[in-house]
Amino acid sequence: ALEYAAPKAEKVIAGLVTGDYEQFSTDFSETMKQGMNQAAFDQLLDMFETRLGSYQSHEVSVVLRDEKFTTVAYMMIFEKDDAVVMRVVFDNQEPHLITGLWFDSPELRKQ
Repeated sequence: ALEYAAPKAEKVIAGLVTGDYEQFSTDFSETMKQGMNQAAFDQLLDMFETRLGSYQSHEVSVVLRDEKFTTVAYMMIFEKDDAVVMRVVFDNQEPHLITGLWFDSPELRKQ
């Protein structure tokens, strides 16, 4: 699964880091594009900048697969938080579009 998941997740991360919505959302399903549109992306970038600071690095931590979906979890390190988890859900059917995307960390959970 990582052979298709990794390059797509890399585009999501690269888009986040550079603030490029087109790159970020390239492999999103239509439903994902509606849920995470340019405005939502801009809000996400603002929150990351405020709470997490600058991006440092990432690595794959877990790959889970069932009959319909593959979920890949990445551990991400940012300037202000070294425990950011990004979960990306891919459809197992070609072209393996991204159907889910979540970010979680101690900083992001603070009210």
